[in-house]
Amino acid sequence: MSTPNPSSPTDLRLAVRHDRPRLPLDGAWWPRSDDLAVEVGVLVDHFPVELGRIMRVLYSTPDWRAPVRRAGTTRGSVKLGTFPDDDTHLLVALMSDHTRRHLLVIPPGTPAAIAESLMDAATSDHNAHSALRLLEDAGLPLPNPA
Repeated sequence: MSTPNPSSPTDLRLAVRHDRPRLPLDGAWWPRSDDLAVEVGVLVDHFPVELGRIMRVLYSTPDWRAPVRRAGTTRGSVKLGTFPDDDTHLLVALMSDHTRRHLLVIPPGTPAAIAESLMDAATSDHNAHSALRLLEDAGLPLPNPA
């Protein structure tokens, strides 16, 4: 896979709710590769300013090529951690205002129509499903936990 080098926020494939209802997901992120360090750097650098700054990231290991403890950003590095259960297909962004954003991680090779549908579902007012459930319902092959 090629390593992306996005230079603008338009390269970030992200759908995030701006309000804070109590739903399982705040949105969805469709990274361009399985290189966690690169992709988290892009996410942090181009995350919508009006939603706050990402200070730390928790991630599901099967979604990525290799585990990473830090990711470089334009403002320095961001610390990363993993979930105890590795089949969540979720990324949690810990924000500067001490809130959390729960994002479905859509596999990079997902066809555009399916990814867009997953983004819509993850940000829907009526979504009651976990990230894993949305991916299963879409019929996507999921990575196995390590």
